[in-house]
Parts: sequence; C-alpha cells; structure tokens
Amino acid sequence: MSDYAGMYPDTHADASLVVTYDRDNPSRILARAWVEDPPANLPAYGTSALAIICFGLATAVIWRRLWILRTFGPDEPVALSTADNKPSDEGVPKMNP
Repeated sequence: MSDYAGMYPDTHADASLVVTYDRDNPSRILARAWVEDPPANLPAYGTSALAIICFGLATAVIWRRLWILRTFGPDEPVALSTADNKPSDEGVPKMNP
C-alpha cells in the first residue's frame, strides 16, 4: 500500500479495502477512494496557496511597473539621433547584375 502525502488509509488488519494499481508500476497500490477523491493534505494545499501568492505578486509588480512608467515616464518618446550613424557598405557583398 502506497502512501498519499505521508498518510495511509484508516483500516485494520482484517478489513477489506478496494484498491487501484498503478498501470506503469504494479507494485504501487492506492485505496480507490483516495484515487477518486484524495484526502485534504497540507502539501497539496500549501503548493496551491504558494502558486496563487506568487502569481498575485507577479501581477502586482507588473501593474506597479506600468503605473510608474505611465506616471513618471517622459511626456514624449525620445527620438534617437541617426545623423552620425550613416549606414556603410563595408562588409556587404556587391551583387553583379
């Protein structure tokens, strides 16, 4: 019998228990009720809560950054001067017609 999040089903030695075998690893056995409706456990809920918190913080950082850029950013976009940066023909092969 395999554990689920460190827990085993409450049963006694002579009790019958409907089980489900893992198709890929037949030595792994779980109680069928746990496969259909897993019991509440801290690792699964803790991981879900941590994921929600991380997603919320990332969203808050993005919104804050957008607010800062819109509030304190330049009034007009900065144009780059290209007067000194004329394209050159060096390194470009010439094509003969």
